[in-house]
Amino acid sequence: SQVTEIIKADDFYVEKHREIYSILQTMYLESRSIDLITLLNNLVSAGSYDEDNAKTYVKQLCEMVPAVSNIEA
Repeated sequence: SQVTEIIKADDFYVEKHREIYSILQTMYLESRSIDLITLLNNLVSAGSYDEDNAKTYVKQLCEMVPAVSNIEA
């Protein structure tokens, strides 16, 4: 995808964000279904978060993130 060609995990300053992006990127490259539930399951499986913390943190991120439609800009 265009995003994976532009953004790399190392581009994120916050370690938690690097971990989330790395998991999303792995899921994408493995052609796995990506949605909130599968992301949360993978974050918990990776040991990055427990289930409650994963839900809370990802929800906060979703509320803060601007639209990605202008990613190339």
